[in-house]
Parts: sequence; C-alpha cells; structure tokens
Amino acid sequence: MVPGSRVMCVLTCLLAVSASPAAAQSTLRERDRTGMHGMPADPPSPRSHKLEGFATGLYAPRGQAVLQVIGDSLNATNRAVSMQIGYRDQLEIPFNGWVVHADNGNADVGYMNAQGSLAVNLVRDPGEIFTNGLSGISPLRVREVVWAEDVSWGNSLSDCYIVNSHLNHMKLGNPFAGITPVDVRLMMFESGNQLGGFEALGMRSTAGISAGMYARPDIVAGGIVWIDRFAGSGFSSPGVQLRSDAITAESKAGADTLMLLGARFRARTPDGVQIQFISHGGWTTIDHLDQARFTDEALRQYYAATDAPTHALLWLGQNQDGLEATALAAGNPGRYKANIKRVIARHEAVIATLGAPAPRWLLVSQYKTGYAQQTHELIAFALYQISMELPNVSFLNLYRIAGGEDFNSDYLEDDIHPNAAGAAHLAGLMNAEMKSSIFCTADFDHSGFVDGDDFDSFVSAFGAGEPEADIDWSGFVDIDDLSTFIAAFELGC
Repeated sequence: MVPGSRVMCVLTCLLAVSASPAAAQSTLRERDRTGMHGMPADPPSPRSHKLEGFATGLYAPRGQAVLQVIGDSLNATNRAVSMQIGYRDQLEIPFNGWVVHADNGNADVGYMNAQGSLAVNLVRDPGEIFTNGLSGISPLRVREVVWAEDVSWGNSLSDCYIVNSHLNHMKLGNPFAGITPVDVRLMMFESGNQLGGFEALGMRSTAGISAGMYARPDIVAGGIVWIDRFAGSGFSSPGVQLRSDAITAESKAGADTLMLLGARFRARTPDGVQIQFISHGGWTTIDHLDQARFTDEALRQYYAATDAPTHALLWLGQNQDGLEATALAAGNPGRYKANIKRVIARHEAVIATLGAPAPRWLLVSQYKTGYAQQTHELIAFALYQISMELPNVSFLNLYRIAGGEDFNSDYLEDDIHPNAAGAAHLAGLMNAEMKSSIFCTADFDHSGFVDGDDFDSFVSAFGAGEPEADIDWSGFVDIDDLSTFIAAFELGC
C-alpha cells in the first residue's frame, strides 16, 4: 500500500487530466470507432471485460453450476492432449461433476468402451450417418456399437469410468475419490434397433454398488435417454457398466445396437461445478449453427440430460468459414462477430425451452497461431464488442494475456494445438485472470501482489482512457472507476 499522501497527490493530478478534452471520461464506445471496411482504427484489446460476472459463479458457486465448453479441436475431448487437461489441473474451481464423453480415450479424465462380439464400434461425429441411417441426433460425438451376435447372458456390453489416477493434480482435489458419494448418469440415444434390455450397474472399480434393469419401451422414444445409478464412495474409480440379461441374450432381429453419448459423474456436494464439452476438430461458427450437424431438438435433449448450463465458455476463431476469413483479411470482423452472436442465440433459445435462464457466457480469443496480427486483433476486438453489447457476456483476451505476437511456440505440438505444457500454461493464465477478477481488483497488473506498480499501471491506463480502467463495467472510463480503484487499493485488494 502506498501512503495516503501519494494517493491524494495522484488523485489531484488525475482530476486535472480528466478535465482535459482527451480525458479518460470519454466513453469506451467512442474508442470503439472503426475505419475503412469496419477495421478498428485503434482496436481496444483489454485483457478482459466483465470477467468477474462470469468467474464468480464458478469459483464461488452457490448450488450446482454447469460449465458448457463450446469450441473446436483445442477443446475437443477425443485428443489425449487438449485444454480439457489444462482445465482439470489448473482451474481452482470446486468441480463436483464431469461428463465423460463417448469419444474419450484413457488419457484425460475417463473412458467409455464396448465389449463382446462387435461388428461396429465407431465414434460418429455430429451429422454423420449411423448404420441405421440416423444423423443429427446429438451435438457431441456418439459411440455406435453393433454386436455381430448375441452377447452371452451376464457378460459385459459396455462400461464408462472416471479414472481417479488421472485426477491427482486437480487444484482443489479429486471430487470423485473419497468419502463423498458419487452418482453416475449413462446417456444414450434410444432407437428402433437398440438392444431390447440390459442390466445397468453403478460400480466402484470391479465392485457393484447398485443395479437395475433397463428395457426398451414398446414405443421407442427416438431420442436421448438416460439411466441413473449410484456409484458409492471410496478411492477406486467410479463407473457404470452394462451387462446382457435374458432379454438381450435371446435372438431378436435388429435389437443389437447401442448409441452411447457418455456418462455424467457428479459428487454429492452442496455447491460445485460440472464441466462438459461440445467441441469438434475444424469446426467453425457455421458448423455450430448447422441444423444438419445437430438439430435444436437434439441440443435440447442433450441439455435436458446433462442439466442446462449456467455458464458457457465459447472459444471459436482458430477455424473460420470462407466468408469470415475473407472479411477478416480485408479488415472487417463483422461476419465473424454476427455468427458468434448467432451461436449464442441458438443455445439460449434451446435452453429457454427447458425453462432455464440464459447462461453467463465467456468469449475467449485465440492465442497466437498462424494468422496475421491484424486477424488476431480483429477477432479479439469483435468478441470484446459483443461483451459490451450483451449484458450476460464476458470477454477474456487470451491472445493478449498469452503474449500476443510473442507467444512461445514451444507450448505447441504443431503450429496450432497446445502440447501438455501448453495446455497447462494456457489454462493457468485463464485461471489467474479469472481469480484475479474476483479476489483482487487492486492487483491491476495481475502480478499476484498489490503494490505501487499496480497504482502506477492504473494511473497510466486511466489517464489514457484505456478500456482496462473501466473497472466498474459501466462502459465509461470516468471518476467512478478512479474512486473504485483507490478504495480497493487502500484496502490492499
């Protein structure tokens, strides 16, 4: 903390500056001017905007929070190294739930597989045609399993587990290993050629904890259904297992298929965060808007099964459709911005049909990869503008936080995707920024300390009318921001 005399001296100087025509009292909207083709003349690229509004409900949840991650291959769950690993080990969030998707391997959080005499055991992308001709039935990858012959009574059909040994480095501890009971929900798509019935067991490693029969109804639902089981407590891995029974062991023509979406694991804690993913390699905004990929009804059923998200992290920009790319190259982020807003609107419309409120959104800009500096800055600018325009949208400028053009390429396994160290590094940066937004307004330079450097940094930003100085989120840099910062600084945080 600096002496009060220093605060008063700087306050006097800043008030004098604020009276000038170029004062910090100009609105951020005035700074968001654009030049030819919509290209910002001076792109305001703050580290973040309204981040506290997003982070508070995750770092200090009240009740059950659900974090939906939406993106491309950077956040896809079918890669051994992905941002999922970074979130798992770097976010200081009280996780109590995780969806193990059907495309997961055994290197991240958990896995799902199938056993028996298999004719088909494939992971299908959204929009891909299944053996029975279905498509567009799920917003995430589905494991299609077709048995070549009946599985003997009592033998395993499929199982899905959290792998506790992979969760040893979670910042706040593994919620699925210990005395806290865990529930598991198996999710699948019920179709006309689905297995007639089977036994579903809640498991702790190889020990059965709960069991119950599932039988396909006479009128097939033709949608996403789920089975809830209790997986108990303990230090071994929780899971769910499907076993054949007398129904499935009988020969029934066409009754030999399961389409598995994964399983939701949730520990019985009073307050916590569940995380799940809708992310696919190469996908653009257009893919996330494509009804042929997955219908609105499929998305509604998915959210009904997992619970509607309270928070959504949208990280798109590495992949652009042709028109977006052409416009960005010409200095115009308008099409990209409009499509991002359409993705948000699509999810919110579906969530509303479930009677749930719109989630709090976080838009994340891409760290430096193969694009020109202008493209990265325009993408960040467009996302920042959206956070200014929509009250429930926040912004995190990962491009800037990760070093801009000086991002260390040693964190990449190729020119785009993070390696294991990169996933940890990027998630660590995101974690630090979100924590700082909640717990320490006065740590303006995000050093982890409140000192004179923070005061000097704020003075400089305020005097120049920089968007970072809008710490009360009013959309203006003015005397209220100065008062808010000085009060926080005097308190030490």
